[in-house]
Amino acid sequence: DGRVKAPGAKSKPGLAPLPYMLSLSVDPAYRRRGLGRALLTLSERIVHDVWGDSEIYLHVEDNKLPANTLYEATDYEALSYTFDP
Repeated sequence: DGRVKAPGAKSKPGLAPLPYMLSLSVDPAYRRRGLGRALLTLSERIVHDVWGDSEIYLHVEDNKLPANTLYEATDYEALSYTFDP
């Protein structure tokens, strides 16, 4: 389907691969300028227009206030998480 995957990355057997954002970073010197939102919007467009998916999954630490603020402002929802090796 044209998705780029990390070397050696594999989905769990029986589960469809889902879009997962590994990292979205903006240098501290350039924050508060809308760059994070622009990167997120571009990522969402690629996932929708190129891959045909409507959801993106990601992890963000609770103490990462700028990231959590961005995701909450753009209607991302917190899901319960259980570590599954």
